[in-house]
Amino acid sequence: MLYLFIILLIITILFIILDNYNLNYEHISNTDNIDNTNINIIISRYNEDLNWLNEYPFNEFKVIVYNKGVNDDYLKSPNIIKTIKLPNVGRECHTFLYHIIENYDNLADITIFLSGSINNSNKYYRSIDLINSVKKSKNTVFSCLPSYLKVFLDYDSHNFKINSYLSSDSNNKTINNDSSIKFSEIRPYGEWYKSTFKNNEENKCYSLNSIFAVSKKNILQKPKYYYENLITQLNDHPNPEAGHFFERSWYAIFYPYDEIITETSFINIIKTALYVLYEKIML
Repeated sequence: MLYLFIILLIITILFIILDNYNLNYEHISNTDNIDNTNINIIISRYNEDLNWLNEYPFNEFKVIVYNKGVNDDYLKSPNIIKTIKLPNVGRECHTFLYHIIENYDNLADITIFLSGSINNSNKYYRSIDLINSVKKSKNTVFSCLPSYLKVFLDYDSHNFKINSYLSSDSNNKTINNDSSIKFSEIRPYGEWYKSTFKNNEENKCYSLNSIFAVSKKNILQKPKYYYENLITQLNDHPNPEAGHFFERSWYAIFYPYDEIITETSFINIIKTALYVLYEKIML
């Protein structure tokens, strides 16, 4: 147990150092006919305050908040164009699929999907990287765990499964400390993936924490019933194991792509790797 404590302590110290590393993000102007009015941010909120919505670059876009919490104690940003109350099922993956299904005929050109807790250290700067890439490319972008790190960390193992999980966000823990999980009918992850994706879908990117943006074109290449079928795995429990499987499979869900951008800075790659190590130790 001592060596585990030492490893966790080292990871914590490295997170603190990296959090204080000064990253200067260029404010990207709206050139090349990029129109932010055609880009929406979708937020899956539970008990987060959403204060980060006041910050650049999040404050440049229209926002839709899906509130799965028991309160509405969060920042009422002027950019929020709609708030929708949902039952607390299926984690953020349920929220994102729900949005696609309900807005299938009225999607933004680019939809950015974020959880309410992206202010946390392992998510915040990756989200900024992603949004700045969207502004440059006006295309589908994923914040990925690079393939070489997946191999190094053995993170894309066929045998991945999860037996319990407690939210990493301190605000969410204050109202819910239940770590129980509903096991997937098909597990581990590798078997679930083969059962869910049967058309040679590639999964080159693990978008940990579900930080990604998808173009209308990439969403609409699959029929609405495709997403309606996927969401059935997520609609009857607050913390289904399938939600953790979907988190690792967004790339496959919207596959194929004419052009794809997977971007995160070197510092954020290191922070993601530390998060992965922490998760492997704790789970």
